[in-house]
Amino acid sequence: MLTILILGTSSVSSALCQVRDVSYTFPRQVLPNQQIQVGSTVAGSCVTGSTRFYLLRADLSDKRSGLIISSNSIPIGYDARNFTVTVTNGATAPQGSNATWLLEVHVYVILAGGGGGSYLLDFSSVGEIQIQVGSSAIPEFPRQAVTALLLMGSLGLTIILTRSRRRLKQHRSAPDIA
Repeated sequence: MLTILILGTSSVSSALCQVRDVSYTFPRQVLPNQQIQVGSTVAGSCVTGSTRFYLLRADLSDKRSGLIISSNSIPIGYDARNFTVTVTNGATAPQGSNATWLLEVHVYVILAGGGGGSYLLDFSSVGEIQIQVGSSAIPEFPRQAVTALLLMGSLGLTIILTRSRRRLKQHRSAPDIA
């Protein structure tokens, strides 16, 4: 099962490029050490020119450690007036099971030949992607629900024992008719 997360416009705009929409596809649940793909589809527009060649770069990061797991780029081209481009990042799920793996994706529109500074034209980030590693964790009941269940169970057991004692007394006190 894949989840698609769609985000609106980025918080940075540039005279040369504007990211309008970003959507992400990723698996909701994986096995430990399973290879996964996270797809980032970006729609935007840039000022075109015969000397400007644009790229889309996506960095996939582990949210807890902040480390970049995967970085990949794909050409948008010279004519980037209105573009929709998808870049895919690969990663390997962690070894632990029954845990939530938190990831972040950062996408950048850059001029070819550069990686930052004046070459960075616009960017967008997704705050958090959650992937379940291993089987789903057992749902937890709120403390109040557990307390209520225990009280109801105790009450039910008390009622059953009380009725059983009454029946036993009635049975013992009844005269034997033979």
